[in-house]
Amino acid sequence: MPSLTSYKALQFDVYGTLIDWESGLYTALLPLLSSAPPSRTKGWGKKEVLEAYASVEKDLQVREPGMLYTELMGRVWEEMARRLGVDVSRLVVTEEGGGVVGGNEKGEGTSSGPTTSSTSASTDASTTSSKQPLSPPALRFAHSIRTWPPFPDTVEALQRLSKHYKLAILSNVDRDSFSYTLPHLHPPSSPSPFSQILTSQETSSYKPSLATFLSSLSSLHSKFGIKKEEVCVVACSLFHDIEPAGKLGLGRVWIDRGGVIGGVGGEGGGEVEWDWKFGSLGEFVDVVEEAFRAEGK
Repeated sequence: MPSLTSYKALQFDVYGTLIDWESGLYTALLPLLSSAPPSRTKGWGKKEVLEAYASVEKDLQVREPGMLYTELMGRVWEEMARRLGVDVSRLVVTEEGGGVVGGNEKGEGTSSGPTTSSTSASTDASTTSSKQPLSPPALRFAHSIRTWPPFPDTVEALQRLSKHYKLAILSNVDRDSFSYTLPHLHPPSSPSPFSQILTSQETSSYKPSLATFLSSLSSLHSKFGIKKEEVCVVACSLFHDIEPAGKLGLGRVWIDRGGVIGGVGGEGGGEVEWDWKFGSLGEFVDVVEEAFRAEGK
């Protein structure tokens, strides 16, 4: 197994690795759950909610690889609403706090708390399909990604790692959504630590598609002369990142953030191998810096 000092670029997943995907997503789904008939969500905790969302999202990403992630999130929300028996036409986005007042399939009104989004629920967002525009509550949910928080160790770890590697992003998101996330990933007074940012909008595919990874590798090589064997993938999702990285012979660092569904989106088919495993980015960067010190670099 190569040394951590042998790599020239680290390729990061964002949502789940750098950004607290579970907390942000679950909070944004609470208004929908509050509007559903209690019988539809009986026995549901955070784990069941996130697994239900991940299942629908994974199916839609396979069917619609070119769909912008903002629309994809909204379509997943609308499909969950349908399955939960929520009449979306009865949901109204409130002007203050971003909450919704809604009704279930029997027309029983329910009030919800605020979502994590601070944006208005306008319906002028561009879409990539011929379907009807997203409903205001669905668009409000899709925009919640803009305010999902980073993990406490993210910003400092990225600053320290950028002293040793080119840092690259490969994320299942669109450019507009990530433009809101990026400021959360570095201090206000510092520039972005990333040398390359690729989203599914650029690659026209979603991870774990190998085409997505090949696009990133091609770009790293053309821009910086970095070879495949000099790239290490750093991610929390075994299914979306670690497993496909292994198929391509890339270095693999699994950041096991724990959480209620673990590897974010499932662990792929069968056993998934990795080269290093850490419980946080903070642990990872400590080991990286010690490795460089030991080699006098």
